Amino acid sequence: MKTHSDLKIKIRKCTQDDYDWCYELSKGNMKPYVEKYWNKWNPKLFTSNFKVERVNIVELDKKPIGFYEIEFRAELGIIHGIQICESYRNKGIGTKIIALIEDEFRNKGIKTSRLRVFVDNPAVRLYQRLGYVVIEEADYYTKLGTIVMAKQLF
Repeated sequence: MKTHSDLKIKIRKCTQDDYDWCYELSKGNMKPYVEKYWNKWNPKLFTSNFKVERVNIVELDKKPIGFYEIEFRAELGIIHGIQICESYRNKGIGTKIIALIEDEFRNKGIKTSRLRVFVDNPAVRLYQRLGYVVIEEADYYTKLGTIVMAKQLF
């Protein structure tokens, strides 16, 4: 397990036993955005997109407080999602998680980190502060209420 001693964060691989917890956290965090832009929360969509082998659980004092999902594609690292329990936000944990992800990407020789986020999600400010910029790709994303952001790691 990787540890950030200053916050006592531990990262462990997700197991299928974590699915329900991840689902409930995602639903609690994302349902307002999904309903605003896509009309309805769809449990089947979450299930079909959730890849346990790409997910890591974030723990603090042996308690799960969040998770993130990443994927490696050649020289591109994709952050599919970062979810943190509301009571643990704005404590530097998101910044630490992104630093861990970027270190993992760099260790695999990945040059670019990319993510998609809802345009009005407060996390946009965090990503910008950490060097992510909006990629001007196509109107497709903004029609979905999302933007694509990326950061060069090398």
